[in-house]
Amino acid sequence: MSAKYRRLSTEELEELKDEFIKFLAANTITGPDWTRMKKEQTEKAEGLIDTFSDVVMQKVLEKIKYVEHRQPNAWWVFHCKETTIVMLHITSSEDSGIDFTNADSLEQIEDVSVSVNRAEKEYNSTREQEVFDMLQKGCVITDDRLFKVLEQE
Repeated sequence: MSAKYRRLSTEELEELKDEFIKFLAANTITGPDWTRMKKEQTEKAEGLIDTFSDVVMQKVLEKIKYVEHRQPNAWWVFHCKETTIVMLHITSSEDSGIDFTNADSLEQIEDVSVSVNRAEKEYNSTREQEVFDMLQKGCVITDDRLFKVLEQE
């Protein structure tokens, strides 16, 4: 069995040690049982780590509402709704002097000509799987600030 999303790193598992202990307890696995399982039933122990990783990732992905991806002349902002995803695609001309990868580009948008395209679609798979895939492809979690500004225009 492998994780649906990805296995948590050793560091992430260490940070979630208390939650992992509760997870094991919920599965009626005591500390000594876990120690023995890691040595004698490695595959079963690995499977439990994968399952725990999926539970944690699922909870994290469910909370994500906005992600973005930036390139020098293009900026994508996505609102991850319950059943659909809304994309705002902001572009500028090559000679605008704006670089969307800079932190202050939101303030510069008001001073240059940009075009904004909007699209909305239903998810092809589960919402969380698509959000996860977008993060794997370079999107980062963001807040609703830019999305709300652009939706008002």
